[in-house]
Amino acid sequence: MPILVLERLTCWSTYNVLASDLCFLRVYVDNAPIPDPDLANQTRELDALTRDEWEVGKEIPFEQKVRIELWDRRGGAENWLGTGLVEADGFQMGTLSLDEGRASYKLSYTKRMTDVRRTFDARFIEDQSVVPGSIGQGGTYQVVVAMRNTGTEAWMPPDGPGPHRRFELGAQDPPDNDLWGVRRVPLSSGNIGPIIPGQIANFKFLVKSPPAGQQPFHWQMVLQTPEGTTNWFGETAKKNVSVSARSPLDAGEGETTVPGVIVANTTKEVMIAMINTGADAWEDTGERRVVLASLLPEDHDPWHQRSVPILSQPVRPGDPATFRFLLRAPSEPGSYPFQWQMAEEAPGLAPKYFGAKTHRWDIRVDPPPAH
Repeated sequence: MPILVLERLTCWSTYNVLASDLCFLRVYVDNAPIPDPDLANQTRELDALTRDEWEVGKEIPFEQKVRIELWDRRGGAENWLGTGLVEADGFQMGTLSLDEGRASYKLSYTKRMTDVRRTFDARFIEDQSVVPGSIGQGGTYQVVVAMRNTGTEAWMPPDGPGPHRRFELGAQDPPDNDLWGVRRVPLSSGNIGPIIPGQIANFKFLVKSPPAGQQPFHWQMVLQTPEGTTNWFGETAKKNVSVSARSPLDAGEGETTVPGVIVANTTKEVMIAMINTGADAWEDTGERRVVLASLLPEDHDPWHQRSVPILSQPVRPGDPATFRFLLRAPSEPGSYPFQWQMAEEAPGLAPKYFGAKTHRWDIRVDPPPAH
């Protein structure tokens, strides 16, 4: 990080007149003014033909540039005298010199690079974060936001009874908004123990997708003190997520393992994975349940397997459901179709199929070996 060091300010009167309240500075860091009383009061009262020189001794960290303005207060008014500019990729040393007739001014300064570390600081680690670029409206998704501790103190989890400092990940722009269904994420979500300087905290949590459109996903570290003070610190994690309107129930085909040949009257294991690409979770609510269902007509199904339930529930949007089951071959050799699709079942109603169909297989059934 570049540091501007304001070193020495010299003012002197050049005529046999009284020049009082000379020389004060206004400094702008990356276009933002520094309301620093030490800089605003760099003034001297000089009599005729008098020279004065003093150390400023001010260090100013900046990212891109610093603008230095030199002013005086002659005649009961503030008078701008000149401007100097220091940029991050510019020169290392410089002076701001002015001679405006009544008095002369000179400010010397140095730019240097240094590692200025704050007590609490953080940097967003994008390549270790897991944030989808596009999601469906109304779904629930798991995300991971990785933040590195770049400060000088550890982020400690609250431990034991009584008030403690709490380090959290908070929604930003504006602070503590609930666009994603959660305002704060505790340090314990995905992390164990303190996060010492240099370590990465991985915040793992569930978000609910906002309305359709291009939505900001902005998060920043926040320290909540026992006294109730809220202190935001460090870099803001910023991603844009495209939210599209999505059907409540939808599915895509995942990895499958289906045998091409099976012996009559024997069994083989089948594995079919389907991905929840809808907005609702797949689960058994009692009134309805989501299953993997056969697409073969019930009266012409040689496999006699109509549906397979979900064993691990719920299956949230974006997650896969893996179905493993034993397939019993018909007794007659031949070629038999095999195809499935997700369906919603309810008592007394026909299955409601949804989403992508699996590939259609034609499994060959061979006769048992002769003895």
